[in-house]
Amino acid sequence: MGMDPEQGRQDEIQAFVDDELDSQAMAAFAAKVGESPTLAREVARLRADKLLLKTVYGPLADQPIPDRLRDPFRRHRDRHRRSVQFAAATALAAGLALAVWFGPGILGGDVVVREALAARQGGGAVTNQVALTQPEAERDAVISAALSVPLKVPDLARWGYQLVAITLYGPAAQISYRDAAGKQFTMYLRHSLGADRFDLHQEGHTEICVWQNAELAVAMVGEMSAKEMLKLASSSYADLSL
Repeated sequence: MGMDPEQGRQDEIQAFVDDELDSQAMAAFAAKVGESPTLAREVARLRADKLLLKTVYGPLADQPIPDRLRDPFRRHRDRHRRSVQFAAATALAAGLALAVWFGPGILGGDVVVREALAARQGGGAVTNQVALTQPEAERDAVISAALSVPLKVPDLARWGYQLVAITLYGPAAQISYRDAAGKQFTMYLRHSLGADRFDLHQEGHTEICVWQNAELAVAMVGEMSAKEMLKLASSSYADLSL
């Protein structure tokens, strides 16, 4: 029986994200990504998950995997090897998430977090309040022009959060969402301050997540659990098309 076409496609995408293809295959697949927004979003999502796992759970790599997590994957080792390996890492991350301390306090000396919290509390010099009645493409164009980076405002409706405001602060922006209970989730975007990073920190009932790549720094803030923040952060990172 031949390989499931969908499984073959997923394996090819994962191999591209992991830089496992030869140079000719990498170039050919990169061309496909450039022609397909759907494929580009899937690649961005996988890269976001890869960076999250590497940065947050990297220190756990030398620790033994508990038998309760190892045994189910032993039974399936010979089938869909790459998918099983990724699932094992994700399961381990999920199983240990509540026991991991995500780094020291970052509020005092972190420029991105400081600016994000100020914007969330109504501070900062507002230069434009983007009308949500505009078509999505027009809203995306306005925020992309402000930050000089092609961006797409994430749609978090599938997670229960509705877009309520897009506020510009010169070359920075805050995208605000609320859920049915009135709980606020904000995403602050500004130009990058350096190398790739991922930080997750809890301050009281507030979770703060910072993603940064070579072009953009994004600080996400909300009163929620670390698990919910990781879910929203990964989804938002992929939707932004960073």
